[in-house]
Amino acid sequence: VIQELTPGHIQYAAVVWFSNPGVEVVPLSAVLSLIYYALDRAGIPASEISYLVENKAATPPPELASPEEILRRTPIFRLLEDKDLVDLAARLRRLSFAPGELILRQGDPGDSMYFMVVGRVGVTIRALDGAEKDLATFESGDFFGEVSLLTGEPRAVTATAVSRVTCYCLDKAGLQHTMERQPDLAVDISV
Repeated sequence: VIQELTPGHIQYAAVVWFSNPGVEVVPLSAVLSLIYYALDRAGIPASEISYLVENKAATPPPELASPEEILRRTPIFRLLEDKDLVDLAARLRRLSFAPGELILRQGDPGDSMYFMVVGRVGVTIRALDGAEKDLATFESGDFFGEVSLLTGEPRAVTATAVSRVTCYCLDKAGLQHTMERQPDLAVDISV
């Protein structure tokens, strides 16, 4: 893109889109090198090549389901009445993960569960011989991590964001508060 045109001087700008923001140094360097060599081959002296990185969303973020809607669609909370759902929803934290980011790791304490809103999460397990095996993929409307949250056992699997992920997280304190108010919930969840 031509930014400035004066006699004897042209200032160009190259616009580059990254699918993995925050890790742009290597791809950006490759783009700048290609530009330099293309200008050199064309006999155009490059007096200065500088760069500016601006982070902009490619598309507006999708309209997210409310925490209450997410909980209402979750089968393990089917016994909760509206006021209890609203109370529990207020205890959820909205989290976002980039592709490749670890959400939970096998062996870590199981102190939370996750409700998928947008994106995909891959679940793997590491066998005793060190081999990693794919188990499942979670998408919008799914939830995971509830077993360790309920039993207190360490995580049995690893969950990694496959794409950009938006989810809600419920921690042990939030669930405990609801179970104290609704003792039948613990029995229903464990069935």
